Amino acid sequence: MKKPQKRRRGSNNNPEGKGGFGDHPEHINKDGRDKKGHTLTDILESYREKKVDVKNVRTGEYAKLERQHKTAQQIWDLAMRGNMAAIHFIWDRIEGKVTEPIEHSGVVRIEFDKTIDDAVRSDPNDTELDDETG
Repeated sequence: MKKPQKRRRGSNNNPEGKGGFGDHPEHINKDGRDKKGHTLTDILESYREKKVDVKNVRTGEYAKLERQHKTAQQIWDLAMRGNMAAIHFIWDRIEGKVTEPIEHSGVVRIEFDKTIDDAVRSDPNDTELDDETG
């Protein structure tokens, strides 16, 4: 097996300089990320907190409710009518998604560059990554 090269953190992983924005300046986003408030997430979050009129079916009266509460209410209503997608959505939000075990057959081999003792004794200010100890 070939020994890995010594490398410092933050070193250039592309010494030939091939690819990237140097070869394709048309891919550079000169304007950067959208300004705050202009991204889809920002817009959706601003709508989430707006109030809407909601009619109480028992009393016939209207009340102001934030859209996020109205949406939650609608999801619960769907679930109570037997909508399985709504039931799963609520269950996953409250209980968390069920973990699924992963089975593996075969051998897994893990190699370490340093032992735990070597790592504990090494200088914490040393930023060099190599497979030699000391």
